Amino acid sequence: MIGNGQRRRKLVRLGCTAAASMIGAASWPLCGPAVAAGVPKVSVSPGHIVLKNQYYQTTHALAGTGAVVTVRVGPNKVLRPGWPVEVQECQPDPVSLNDCDMLTTLGYDQLTKRRVEAKPNGSVTIHFLVWAPLPNRWDTGSVIKVGPGHPTALWIGDDPSHWATSGLVSAPVLIGNVPAPVKKPAHHKAATQGASGSSGDGLLGTLVVVGVAALGVVGGLAATMGRRLRHRPALG
Repeated sequence: MIGNGQRRRKLVRLGCTAAASMIGAASWPLCGPAVAAGVPKVSVSPGHIVLKNQYYQTTHALAGTGAVVTVRVGPNKVLRPGWPVEVQECQPDPVSLNDCDMLTTLGYDQLTKRRVEAKPNGSVTIHFLVWAPLPNRWDTGSVIKVGPGHPTALWIGDDPSHWATSGLVSAPVLIGNVPAPVKKPAHHKAATQGASGSSGDGLLGTLVVVGVAALGVVGGLAATMGRRLRHRPALG
């Protein structure tokens, strides 16, 4: 038996297929709640993102992994001119707010940290931080699954409470692999072992003795050179 959500998705996909056949696939970069209002050009660059570690600006602690993308929406009749635009991550081919993760909603430009308003013709360009994978440690209850093998679609709109009529949906964005954890340098490990009383203590003591002896030799040479310089006649 097909549920109501699956039935709605099927109807939306059929409508998208029909629209694509009429206007041409090259002009069909999205499918979603705004199909009935026309098919404006929506692009997400890059379309296949490479995840990077993201850190909090204040504490510099690891926040998670993700990547910043550039979202461009062409002229349209959906986004209201002068209204701030928001972006959020969704399942591919979303049909309602239930298919999107509200915790990923970003109401400003990720790079400029300023709110971005739609232009008089509805067009807008905004930078968005795509979080992946989802769920993650700060969003354990995420309603969507994003990560390698699980693309995401982006909803761009100005009123999530009227999700279906106030926004547009991008084509799926592919997600790369999660970065491997950073390994500590080898010299850090050796220093730690020496300080903990392991076999590195003997080597460390030898290095200290050699260093002190070397400092004594250097000091003697410096004193000798200093005496010679003081007795050197001026040139010229």
